[in-house]
Amino acid sequence: MVRTIDWYLDLAREKLGVPSDQQLAKRLGITGASLSAWRTKRAWPSEPNMLQLATWCEVSPDQALFELRAWINADNAAGHIWRKLAGWAAAAGLVYLAATTDLVVGQFDVSGAANVPHLQSIHYATICILGLAWLLLLGIKWFRRMSTRSKGL
Repeated sequence: MVRTIDWYLDLAREKLGVPSDQQLAKRLGITGASLSAWRTKRAWPSEPNMLQLATWCEVSPDQALFELRAWINADNAAGHIWRKLAGWAAAAGLVYLAATTDLVVGQFDVSGAANVPHLQSIHYATICILGLAWLLLLGIKWFRRMSTRSKGL
C-alpha cells in the first residue's frame, strides 16, 4: 500500500497534537505555504522532511522514501516502478517482522523460562530471508528492464 502525503500530514498532526497545518509546518521548520503546496501536490517534501514525517508517523524510513519517489514520479513510467518497489518494501518488512517475532517467541516456553530457539523457527527465518533476497534480485532485474524500455533502447 502506498500512502499519500495527506495521510502522513494528518497522522503527524494527530501524533504531535497540533491542530493546524500551520503549526505542523512550524514543527518541520518550513512555511505554511510550503506545506500547503504539499497538500495540493504542487510540491513535495524534501527527503529530510519526509524522514521526519516518517519518524512521527512510525513508518520505516525506506518505505517513506520509496513513497516520496512514487509521488514525485506519479506522471511518468518511473512512478509505477517506485510504487511497486514501495509495495515490495512494505511486504518485506512484514515478512521480516513475522520471522523475527517467531524467533523471539520461540526462545521462551509457557512458564517464561529461556530455552534454545526452535530449529523450525530458524529454518523459517532463513527461508524468509532467502525469499526476500530472491525478490530483491527479481525487482532489480525488472527495474533495469523497465528503465531500458523507458529510454527507448
